[in-house]
Amino acid sequence: MAVKNLRARLLTAPDAGDGADPLENARLTFRTTTGETLCVARTNSDGIASCDVAGGISTPAVTLRRGYEVAYAGNNAAQPSQAHGTLER
Repeated sequence: MAVKNLRARLLTAPDAGDGADPLENARLTFRTTTGETLCVARTNSDGIASCDVAGGISTPAVTLRRGYEVAYAGNNAAQPSQAHGTLER
């Protein structure tokens, strides 16, 4: 099974009165809800990371329908973060 167009956007937390800014060149890990790594991608200048997963996923379709998790490990300037996404049909 292939999974296409997994996407996430990473923004910095807004400071008092300021808007959030995209975090560029951040490494995001996309995983199934059961923890299987699907792909790893870096954010662009808009804070967006995206990737496709070719065949070879051993996770059942029913698990993939639950969506996916995206994790950012953090760095000196930004705290770790995690989010949940849904697959489009």
